[in-house]
Amino acid sequence: NSLGNYFISGTSIAGAIRGRMSEEVRNAITGFSKEEFGRMSSLFISDLYFESGTKAVRDGVKLNEKKIVDNKFDMEVLETGAQGTLYLNYVLREGDSDYEDLIKTLITDIQQGYIRFGASKNRGYGRMNIKQVYRQEFSKCDVKKLLDFDVKNTSGYQENNEYSTWCLESKKSSEDYVRIVVPLKLTGGISIRKYSARPNEADFEQITIAIKDNNGNPKPIIPGTSWNGAIRSNVYSTLTELGDKNAKSHVDNWFGYVDLQNKSAKQSIVTFSESIIEGSNPLIITRN
Repeated sequence: NSLGNYFISGTSIAGAIRGRMSEEVRNAITGFSKEEFGRMSSLFISDLYFESGTKAVRDGVKLNEKKIVDNKFDMEVLETGAQGTLYLNYVLREGDSDYEDLIKTLITDIQQGYIRFGASKNRGYGRMNIKQVYRQEFSKCDVKKLLDFDVKNTSGYQENNEYSTWCLESKKSSEDYVRIVVPLKLTGGISIRKYSARPNEADFEQITIAIKDNNGNPKPIIPGTSWNGAIRSNVYSTLTELGDKNAKSHVDNWFGYVDLQNKSAKQSIVTFSESIIEGSNPLIITRN
């Protein structure tokens, strides 16, 4: 914003949340406008301001099927570990169906990674980890209490639970993905580059995040974009070696694409997480 504070706009959060609802429920909860018909939203969503967090610049590169650079770009991101607060205000009007259980499910969907925010959200970005859930309910007789209520005073809520406790009472998400979790151990060094122009410093460094390990070193990561690039490339190579004449079409269908020339695009149906490497030791290697 104008003060330099990082935030996610409520409109962006609303768009991501609406994508998890059926059209009927979406119109009932978040409202709609169509010709002379319409309905006011029952769910009010705040901007999400980050109380902590640092920015970083990540280098990116787009390779074609022949592993030749098509494009080189930089992207500014808010580092992993930034913390903020989101406020949801659900108004149950007389005669309306009660969708509180659905809203609980949406909160669970954020925790499970089904609802993500911002750019490259299928590539490890935009995942949120919910730490605490506060809840306060008002009846139609509590107008003054509602007007006087300080939403930022966390001690004033009637319910205050860590997410791990709260989710035991919440409605569970429905699985939309086949989840594959692969524990890995490095058997050699790794260098996913972050370039530097500082004198007397390394020309490029392993990408890290602001969170530090027990030795005070920033934790290195493998971005979801790197996983996507490596796996997408190998899937294409495997299909080509097997004689699949539609290899590119299949890969584009699975991993998504943007075709500026024909003005077409498709979102990836495969998502990747960002991997944090634990217990590593950074080394400087000089070569000529």
